[in-house]
Amino acid sequence: MKVNLETIIDAIEMASDSERGFLNLNTMEAVWLSDYFDSEENEELAMEIDNHPKQYLCLPSQYDIHEYSIMEDFIDSLDDSEIQNKLYRAIQGKGAFRRFKDEICYLGIREEWFVFQHNAYVEIAKKWCKDNQLECLM
Repeated sequence: MKVNLETIIDAIEMASDSERGFLNLNTMEAVWLSDYFDSEENEELAMEIDNHPKQYLCLPSQYDIHEYSIMEDFIDSLDDSEIQNKLYRAIQGKGAFRRFKDEICYLGIREEWFVFQHNAYVEIAKKWCKDNQLECLM
């Protein structure tokens, strides 16, 4: 089966702890179940997934993505040791993600981060497709 790689990348970008993404293998579209939002539509989708589990693949969750590791890899990719040190300090302890985002803006490397992060998401999406025997369409 073939899936548009952008569908998987978009799902990776949207991953959160309050929603679970699934790929509908009939439509090759991502669908989302909310853990906190009770609606008739959400209930129907949950029942559909429960009743037809082979029709849905669980998309990468935030735990599969390891955003913190991606930040560390980005820091390691930088040539400037002073910037590296500032960013390593920023990602220590509670509030690491917020401090990292603030620091990359302050340092003027926000766009570099977005390119690096996107490339990491592409690799995660490709691996997910391979692991699920899906062909990625670019």
